[in-house]
Amino acid sequence: MTSKGKVVATIEAIVDDLPQVSYKQIVYEAVTNAIQANATNIDIIFHYNILDFDKKDVKDNEKILESIEIVDDGEGFTKKI
Repeated sequence: MTSKGKVVATIEAIVDDLPQVSYKQIVYEAVTNAIQANATNIDIIFHYNILDFDKKDVKDNEKILESIEIVDDGEGFTKKI
């Protein structure tokens, strides 16, 4: 929907229009950006949700990747308070 020079879109519409991107591509881009920003430390943390919490031996195919956290000490983005 366009109104007076503004484009209004929902998050769902934006995400649906994105091509399928693998987590490997996301990690690659983030690490590349960190290196280009002169990072000397890059932490990559994968957060999983286990399907059956009662199992003691959980196999990789029983996990769901919930999120990826990538933290670096490179120049660039800073948190504004």
